[in-house]
Amino acid sequence: MRRTPEYIIRNLPNSPKMCIEALEKHGYKIVPVEPTPEMIRAGWAAVNIGPDSADEVPTAYKAMLKAAP
Repeated sequence: MRRTPEYIIRNLPNSPKMCIEALEKHGYKIVPVEPTPEMIRAGWAAVNIGPDSADEVPTAYKAMLKAAP
């Protein structure tokens, strides 16, 4: 859908929210560049460290995303 300049100006205050909602609709999430302490704790709690730990990275990543602010 093509947006007119008037539409853009009228909805400019909502633009960040609209962008975030569009990203979330497609499976993305806005997270901090550096993980928060809560995210780190969630990642550690989600995995068992050992020789096959690399297989658990997706589990840790998902837990960290869930704990993101």
